[in-house]
Amino acid sequence: MKRSIRNILTIQALVIAIVPVLIILTFSIFRLIPEKRSEIEKEQLQLAKAIASQVELQLESSFATLADVALVPMDENLGWHNIQHLVDANMEASATLQAIYVLDLKGIVRAVQVSKADREQIRDFLGIDLSRNNLAKEAAAQKKQIWSDNFLSLVSGKSTVAVAYPSSTKIVIGEMSLDLLSTFLDTIDLRHSQIVLVLDKKGQVIADPHQSMTAQQFNVSNIPLVQRAMLEKIPLSSHFSLNSTDMVGSIIPIARNGWYVLVAEDKRAAFSSLSSMTLTVTVSGIIAILLGMLLAVRSSLKLSSRFEQIAFLARAFSEGNYQAKLPQTDPIVEFNSLASDLERMAECIVARERQTADLNSELHYSEQRLHLATSSAAMGVWDWDVVNNTMVWDRRMIELYGYTPDSFPGGIEAWQNGLHPEDRERAWSECQAALRGEEGWDTVFRILRPDRTVLHIKADGTVLRDDSGAPVRMLGVNYDITARHTLFQQMQTVLDALDALVYVADFDTHEILFINRYGRDIFGDISGKTCWQELQAGQAGPCPFCTNKKLVRPDGTAGEQVVWEFRNTMNNRWFECRDQAIPWSDGRLVRLEIATDITERKRFEDEYRTFIKTAKEGFWITNRSARILDVNDAYCRMSGYAAEEILGRCISDFDVNDDPFVVKERMEKIIDSGHTRFETRHRDKSGVIYDVEVSTSYLKDRDSFCVFIRDIREQKQAEQDNLRLSHMLQESQHIAHIGGWEIDFGDKSLYWSKETYLIHETTPEEYSPTIETAIGFYAPESLPIVSAAVKEAIEEGKDFQLELDLVTAKGRRIRVFTTSKVIRENGVTTKIIGAFQDITDRRRLEEQLRQSQKMEAVGQLAGGVAHDFNNILTVISGYSSLLMMDGSLNDLQKRNIEEIAASAEKAAQLTHGLLAFSRKQTLVMKPENLNHIIQHVHKFLGRIIGEDVILNTSSKDTELPIVADRGQMEQVLINLATNARDAMPGGGVLTVTSELVILDSSFADFHNSEVPLGRYALLTVSDTGAGIFKEHIQHIFEPFFTTKEVGKGTGLGMAIIYGIIKQHNGFINVYSEPGRGTTFRIYLPLQELNGSSCVEMVEAEPPKGGDETILVAEDDPAVGRLVSKILEGSGYEVILAEDGEDAVEKFQANQDRIDLVLMDMIMPKQNGREALEKIERVKPGIKAIFSSGYTADFIESRGMSEMGVELVMKPVQPRELLKKIRQLLDA
Repeated sequence: MKRSIRNILTIQALVIAIVPVLIILTFSIFRLIPEKRSEIEKEQLQLAKAIASQVELQLESSFATLADVALVPMDENLGWHNIQHLVDANMEASATLQAIYVLDLKGIVRAVQVSKADREQIRDFLGIDLSRNNLAKEAAAQKKQIWSDNFLSLVSGKSTVAVAYPSSTKIVIGEMSLDLLSTFLDTIDLRHSQIVLVLDKKGQVIADPHQSMTAQQFNVSNIPLVQRAMLEKIPLSSHFSLNSTDMVGSIIPIARNGWYVLVAEDKRAAFSSLSSMTLTVTVSGIIAILLGMLLAVRSSLKLSSRFEQIAFLARAFSEGNYQAKLPQTDPIVEFNSLASDLERMAECIVARERQTADLNSELHYSEQRLHLATSSAAMGVWDWDVVNNTMVWDRRMIELYGYTPDSFPGGIEAWQNGLHPEDRERAWSECQAALRGEEGWDTVFRILRPDRTVLHIKADGTVLRDDSGAPVRMLGVNYDITARHTLFQQMQTVLDALDALVYVADFDTHEILFINRYGRDIFGDISGKTCWQELQAGQAGPCPFCTNKKLVRPDGTAGEQVVWEFRNTMNNRWFECRDQAIPWSDGRLVRLEIATDITERKRFEDEYRTFIKTAKEGFWITNRSARILDVNDAYCRMSGYAAEEILGRCISDFDVNDDPFVVKERMEKIIDSGHTRFETRHRDKSGVIYDVEVSTSYLKDRDSFCVFIRDIREQKQAEQDNLRLSHMLQESQHIAHIGGWEIDFGDKSLYWSKETYLIHETTPEEYSPTIETAIGFYAPESLPIVSAAVKEAIEEGKDFQLELDLVTAKGRRIRVFTTSKVIRENGVTTKIIGAFQDITDRRRLEEQLRQSQKMEAVGQLAGGVAHDFNNILTVISGYSSLLMMDGSLNDLQKRNIEEIAASAEKAAQLTHGLLAFSRKQTLVMKPENLNHIIQHVHKFLGRIIGEDVILNTSSKDTELPIVADRGQMEQVLINLATNARDAMPGGGVLTVTSELVILDSSFADFHNSEVPLGRYALLTVSDTGAGIFKEHIQHIFEPFFTTKEVGKGTGLGMAIIYGIIKQHNGFINVYSEPGRGTTFRIYLPLQELNGSSCVEMVEAEPPKGGDETILVAEDDPAVGRLVSKILEGSGYEVILAEDGEDAVEKFQANQDRIDLVLMDMIMPKQNGREALEKIERVKPGIKAIFSSGYTADFIESRGMSEMGVELVMKPVQPRELLKKIRQLLDA
């Protein structure tokens, strides 16, 4: 093998240049490319997640808005009108929704609101039945939120999705325009080579930044990456082919509604940086190879110039430079030449590549602009070479007909085969006519795609001809108008279902462009004909009342709707017409008229107007502004106004209770309900205000209100009279505790009046009376009596009057009196009417009266003997006291005298007790501390009860101030202790306690008493004795009642206690159980003392005597002698008189030296009062003291207490008498 220098150099250059390049390329392939792919997929996945989150936020916003409406509960206060307000507010606040529909559970649209741009269509949707709507049906059936596929919105005409949110009372549907998603995607900063798409659950593009794929309804479900995502529901990344372009992308599922976000990028652009890196490495390797080759060439040139010349020519030829010449043989020149050649070659290559790149770029941009235009217009472009019968379709055209670029056959047959069989012949005929030049190519037909779906196509085309006029090419476009056709069919179905004439006519030619089924049934199919010729009779030209000029503004835009009425001359029927200018499919303005037959309404209005004019009640027609539009003669007579004085005025000019807010609210309620009735007051022309009843109805077709006004002055007066009588009867029954009842045997019902319920302590809500259950309220012992009485009333017609015991619903036992009146018809009892009275209080008062009468009898007995008995006791006690002051008596004599004095004291206490029981004893009431009284009597009680009984006393309060007669209160304690001792013969415990208590209404309710409420001193005396039987407790305070053996009790102890406590304005309660002891609770009103505390017991000092002269008048000689002896023993001079006259005479004879008069109140000839009056006339201001053994009420009856004279009660204690006389003389 021959080796040359050139070969050697070439091999060296290749080794130096190629090996590093291969190493770098191998590293890039096995390391850099996977890393770059992972980086790109991660970036796209993050971008897809971010976009998916934003899309979910928009969906959540729409969903929350619908939930606010759906979850509002429906009740009597929240009707559809308020739901409409809620929908309006939510629609205003929503940035994502373009329409909200609220359906009731029957599928009827009850509330609706759309975006501001489409708001004029809102009335078209109210009341529409959407019960067959698949979305509403599915949401109601599954009771969950359902998202729809994308569709063309009736509101905006744009691609839209809807979500249905069901609740227990309604279904809320919201529409969200997909334009919002596309607009959002357009704001995302993407690279030129990146795309981002939002796909629905079927893989169809529903949003992209430029809305090109959305408009084409582009479907990418055939991409493996999308298929995997739809199957696995997880984020994925992969490379795929889209429109013959290799892409790398990531897809993220949106969980809420099954959508997906796809982010992809041209694979070449995505890996451009890697390609640049690879290119750099490659170029570096090539440069290295070239340098090696240059070194080899340089070395070889030194050995062979011929080789260089051949190489030069080869290079020149490779450049296409056939004029090239061999360079000079000088090595330096040759080297320079070679360098120049290489430069020129590089320049040539670069220039050609730049030119090729510019051409390719322009071609690419042209294709993009064409694709964008056809995609935006949802049209496909075609080009038919008529001569060679070759057909060229763009991608959109191929997709439109259901082909793929590979399956598209080409030729006119591809188009013919795609036509719907029913339209094929017509479409081909029209195409041939266009080729012949007979008409243009502008038609509509259907195509049948390979998947058997049918599309409606609008085709436009142009025929190109040669110089002879023969067609050579035909170019055009196909528009997919399926959605528009479907919408038109739906609208035609709706319009055909209307019970009104609907037609569309051209403004200029008056040609009828459309008429619905209602119109066709009347006038026939008159589409294409002139409206004034077909819809009216006898017209020689356009109708004089035509509204065309009113419907269009001067600037050529659509004006306001015109509503008018007329009688059609073709059928002589009345119609209400609503005319509106609307844009037609070709862009021109046309007149839409909806005419409703109102013939029956007009006839009714005529009859109604006649009826109103002759009605006796007042009548108005008012508008929404509360202004009166019509009035009848009856209201004019009622108000005193003439009709012209009423028309045009506001309701508030006549209704004195009118309030703008109340009127507005009332009108809204009437519009919702259709009718209302209420009472108010009107003012007539003279200023008189009178009551009226107003009945208002809403006239929907006239948007006004029909108002009837009835003068109810007489009715109101009668109602007030009846109410007053009813109230008087009810109050009378309540005051007398008398209820009413009625038994109706016709329907077996029992009626109770309000007071009857109150007596039974129940309410109509708690108890519904029946004959059987009402009798059950009576006590067991009363039940047979009332049952027998009712039976006799039914069978024999006998009225009854019964006094029975009854147990109320609250368990309280009461005494009732019931009386009846039997009503009979034909010998049969039909009703029993009766009265029912609670006589519990009356019976209690009667019992109290008997008790008081019993006590009065005892009091009279006590009072009758008190005077004489007290005189006797006065003598006994007085002489005993005198003897005890005699120092010459021995001990035995003193003890005997003490026994006499003690017996007299007991007799006096017995008399006082009787008087206290009858509450006729004059008490010495002073501020006292109840605790001090208990402490003072403690030792004495201990001696009374004996050693076998333990005495415990305690007080919870240091001071219990009361106003009391200390001696009487001590008597109460002594009597209770004595009874307790007798109840505990074997010993026991006697407990005396005191405390402060506050009595409130709960105490009175519990004890069923009417005690004054407030602060009380509570004295409690308890024993552990034998107790008292229940049947004896109610008698223990009766005089002479006793359960003790004969000779061991008088029966006056408890009666005396009762009288004393009553005189102290207190009350006493007793609780006892046989074998468990007895407790007495005595309540005494607490006396608030200012400053000083209660009077303390101090040892009495001996009374002081004197030398004054005292006139003593006493009809009992023994008492007189005793008093004289007591007074004289203390140094006083005594003048004794035997009666009233004697006292006056002796005073007159000794008036200058008499300082004080002491006289008995009751004396023969003249009583103490009469005698004192005469003495005072002799010597005004004379000091006097009365003494008496009679009762306090006896003294009151004689008027002696009014004289203000000091009084001492017999039997008189010497110490007390001397003390009283000294106090009075020293005063």
